Amino acid sequence: METREKQSRSDVLGGESVAIRRALGDYMERHGIGVAELGRRIAEAAGRPAGDASGKALLRFLAGRRGAGDDLAGLCAAFAERQTEADDPAIVLGDALAGFGQCDPDEDRRASVCGVFEVTVHLPAIESYSIKDLAVLHGTISFEPVPGRPYLRAVETAPDRSALRLREESTPDHVFEGVALMQAHGLAVYLRDTLTRRPKTYFLDPQAAGRPGEFSGVATSPAYDGRTGAGGVVQDVTLARKAEG
Repeated sequence: METREKQSRSDVLGGESVAIRRALGDYMERHGIGVAELGRRIAEAAGRPAGDASGKALLRFLAGRRGAGDDLAGLCAAFAERQTEADDPAIVLGDALAGFGQCDPDEDRRASVCGVFEVTVHLPAIESYSIKDLAVLHGTISFEPVPGRPYLRAVETAPDRSALRLREESTPDHVFEGVALMQAHGLAVYLRDTLTRRPKTYFLDPQAAGRPGEFSGVATSPAYDGRTGAGGVVQDVTLARKAEG
């Protein structure tokens, strides 16, 4: 730690400064502001005079040039970190859910479910078929820790099986992002489609005997058919950890 303090702050950041500059650039674009206003907001957030994060030094930092100064580099890093969390919809959602409902604080228990799982949908039995459990691989869902938070980040990728996808191979898969809360019964997963913002939830219990996998439960998502209005889709699902490689 002492060695770190003796080095230039901007040098210590190394590759991190690239991510910080990108985050600051994204912030300016989202809010439609220039470098001068960015400097004012950085200083204000740190409780410092406006001149402490402005002028040529800030321009040098944003351009990735040396000479920005240790103090300014630290202010930029702190501001970028705060804004990244404030603008991350998964963290905003996770903080709200964790504060409102039950959330298991056991880090080891959360860590035990981190990784990638294959999602299988179990369709209702059809009388004319002898197969009792019609299972279809739906896609994958991953869980990873969020540093300093009592929940997991969740990302699901599900292939588009629509008629359009059959005609146009370039149609993208559905990607859902959100959070998973470890609760007494198992996992509660709250997601939304990154493109359409369509919500989706999973309520999963530790796997009961009878089907392979590690979790079983239901997935729910609204459906709109244009005629009868809002409806819903409820699917019986199991999750099995995806084999590496």
